[in-house]
Amino acid sequence: MRVIIAALLLGSCAVAGADPSPWAPGKYSIQTESGKLGNDSHWTYGAYAPDDNGSFPVMIYITGGGGIMPCSTYGDVLKAMSAKGLVIVCLYKIRQPQPKTDAALLAKGLPWLKNGGYSSIGLKAKANFDELTLSGHSAGNHVICDYLQTSCGMAKAVVMMDPVDGYDPFGVVKNYCITPGQKVEFSTPALLLRTGLDPVVKRMVACAPDQLSNQRFFDAWAGPIWMANATKYGHLDLNGNQTGKMGRIICASDNEPKPLYHSQVAGLTHAFLSMVFKGDTASEQVLKDAAEMPADTIAQNDYNGHKAPFSAGCTHSATTHSLVV
Repeated sequence: MRVIIAALLLGSCAVAGADPSPWAPGKYSIQTESGKLGNDSHWTYGAYAPDDNGSFPVMIYITGGGGIMPCSTYGDVLKAMSAKGLVIVCLYKIRQPQPKTDAALLAKGLPWLKNGGYSSIGLKAKANFDELTLSGHSAGNHVICDYLQTSCGMAKAVVMMDPVDGYDPFGVVKNYCITPGQKVEFSTPALLLRTGLDPVVKRMVACAPDQLSNQRFFDAWAGPIWMANATKYGHLDLNGNQTGKMGRIICASDNEPKPLYHSQVAGLTHAFLSMVFKGDTASEQVLKDAAEMPADTIAQNDYNGHKAPFSAGCTHSATTHSLVV
């Protein structure tokens, strides 16, 4: 099955406008824009949206390193996700990561986007901020976690990619969002996409140490969560080829085809969002059936006491919310 899927995805047999399987390319061509987020939020954005006048769900994507990687280094996978009908606003900043401060700045930037900022960007697609997903790569998820630990804001779902907690891989600086053995302060549906080489040590320490990444988030999650571990891929396989080549110095790497993995990320993300936003109950099978995924994958899920049908939303257990959007 994987050989057949790979041949279809890596070949040139895609039909224009078609979206016949979860792993096929999306039907939309993509518009992109970049600029500075307003309201003194100090984020730089790269926006990716379908070249279409329709209304689409929104994803806010924080890049790796706690948001220090330029959005352009994720261009291929962001375009693959957007082509399936998703407005993505990728955020980064060239400065030292400060997860809690960056979470507060995110809380300043989101209202600007919703209240006229997005419409001023110049993209054709309309953004439906009532269907907003927070997402990120690596330590970008630390920023998202800190944001949600204080308030749900506009968030209705989360898609984490190789999530990493903490401030440094050695644990010298004690700056964490998650306390092992405790659930987070919020409950929202989540998809966690990880790779098998995340915890593999290349130089002194792994790019996603086991004790700080992936399972740490999965175990602490309070809402229903689905995880897919692409076992042969590495921490930087979401990034473009140049970033991946440079990253081989510090991160465990592989020779697997990136377009195949990007198609899996886009397909699983689309299935998850279709389930929680559109009520497509059949999409859950896409998240759970590892045998049908393009890459060798181990799937896991935990409903955390929730029951199907699963829907988007976020509730918070804290009594005071200071990050109100």
